[in-house]
Amino acid sequence: MDCIGGRSEVVVTRVVRVLSATAVLAAVAVSAARVAGADALRPAGSFVSLWQPRAGSSRIVLEAFSLRDGRPLRTLEELPSWPTDVSSPHPGGGGSIWITVSSGPRYQNNTAGGDPAPNSCASRIVSFDPAGALSVTRLSFASSMLVADGVPSPDGRRIVMRAGGCSTSFFNQHLVVEDLQSARRLTIGADAADCHALSSAAWSADGSQLVFAYGSATASPSGRQPPAGTCTVPHPSGLAVVSSARSSGLTAARLIAPAPGCTYQSAAFDRRGVVAIEACTQAGPPQLGPGAYLGNAYLVQLSAQGRLLLALALRLGSNPGTVVSDPSTGLVLVTEDQAQRQHRATYDWVWTFDGRRLLSVGRYPFEGNAVVTAEPW
Repeated sequence: MDCIGGRSEVVVTRVVRVLSATAVLAAVAVSAARVAGADALRPAGSFVSLWQPRAGSSRIVLEAFSLRDGRPLRTLEELPSWPTDVSSPHPGGGGSIWITVSSGPRYQNNTAGGDPAPNSCASRIVSFDPAGALSVTRLSFASSMLVADGVPSPDGRRIVMRAGGCSTSFFNQHLVVEDLQSARRLTIGADAADCHALSSAAWSADGSQLVFAYGSATASPSGRQPPAGTCTVPHPSGLAVVSSARSSGLTAARLIAPAPGCTYQSAAFDRRGVVAIEACTQAGPPQLGPGAYLGNAYLVQLSAQGRLLLALALRLGSNPGTVVSDPSTGLVLVTEDQAQRQHRATYDWVWTFDGRRLLSVGRYPFEGNAVVTAEPW
């Protein structure tokens, strides 16, 4: 890969809260049949997705799409819209779909970062049964916490999520692994300094490991803690592979490093090791400055030891990209939200990856409100 450039300078940025209830298209690919009721609802070769049927509308639905050509097929359920935040859907047992729903924090003023109010959040993880159109709240959390993107383990017994304090979660989350029967919780990365980067985690096929992107914090130029809701730009993200069976820190973790001038955005285990999306500064808009990896982007195949095996070019300006896999079938889905560029058409893209090449599923015109995140179901 020809990624060039150095490590980011430190700058202070104002928080821009992205409300994914109005901004996320989350594609969920159909693999093996789970239950007869779900089979009756979904056409063969389809995926489901959070979807905004009409540009500019606040209406969000769970939609079935064709895995062959990406066209919308059927609306399965209405979902909450702004100001509620709906994380990407993830597959659960028995054909269920798990979605994390949250709101907050409440911003107290118009200063940099908005001065988030403590104890003004609400978070819950819900499972949805498409066959019976039933939703069940599986976990709920105190108003002092903000939780995002709960991902069930392959055996359905645990869930991993990103979590942080309600008023302190901006670039200051860690991973929580919860046993759904015993309610035992483990933490990963709770030692990380404020203003680090952290992606959602993916499970290994046997549930023993997690992989995710992590970028450590940089020091503030003034040496002081930035105001609540603001952050310095973190270092580029490497990939962390950790045990899911015990709590651990990230301060001394060994990371799979990205190429110079690049950062990892997302990763998943596959049958050859780890597959990940790497975004780079090369060919990106120079006026955006450090920390903007909106140039060349790649899907990279790594061995289990982190050695680069293959790199395939994605579209320019991954903002962000997500890769997920289905351990039961080996299906790998790649999605990319292509950053908007002046005088150029940009899209949200969905591909499958067969271990050697990317196969196009569909593209969706970028209109400032759709971010693609594909999930096997």
